[in-house]
Amino acid sequence: MGLQDRIDDGIMYGVNKLVRVYNWTTGGTKKDLANDMITSGAAMSSIGSLNNGLIFGSAMSISWLFITYFQKRVNKDIEKRELSALEKGAKDSHVEKTKVEYKKVMGPLFTLLSGSYMFLPQKKGEFIDNTKVTNYLSGTGIIFWAGGYYVMCADNLPPRKNALSRGIEKAKAYVAELGQKPSLSPSPACRIKATNNIGLEFYLNSAN
Repeated sequence: MGLQDRIDDGIMYGVNKLVRVYNWTTGGTKKDLANDMITSGAAMSSIGSLNNGLIFGSAMSISWLFITYFQKRVNKDIEKRELSALEKGAKDSHVEKTKVEYKKVMGPLFTLLSGSYMFLPQKKGEFIDNTKVTNYLSGTGIIFWAGGYYVMCADNLPPRKNALSRGIEKAKAYVAELGQKPSLSPSPACRIKATNNIGLEFYLNSAN
């Protein structure tokens, strides 16, 4: 196993853990997580770009808008094809090829691109005096994009109810189960016996 394969395996180990936590918490799939990441990344990159100039920032914002829209559609198609293949106990060759491209090309490419944004020359910004902070914001947004590509290569988990909904359902089931349990109050025969014993004791005490 080469160094690149070891790095990829390490990254995907962490990514699969992240997808499982996201699925357990929100109930969403890896497609949902990836789309959340690229949407957040595009927003951060757009905001950061605006501080480098209104014309440049506007052009970048429009570009991110279109790229995000099409990438979301691609992710949706990948999930659909992958689930369809899994139901048949097979793998979709197009999906597997795309996942390799994401892991070997797009993920590393966007990671490197994020670094280039972070180390852009500092200058006076349009809204903030120094562009250093907004350059880091743009770079962080692109890292989110890189993460989105890796997430689409993770194991596909089915959608489920979020943790809060599941917790509420369990609480309701527990309360309903308690309501169905038989009462622990004594039977009528026991109550009569207890009453007779008390009456007898009272009589004996009175006689003394």
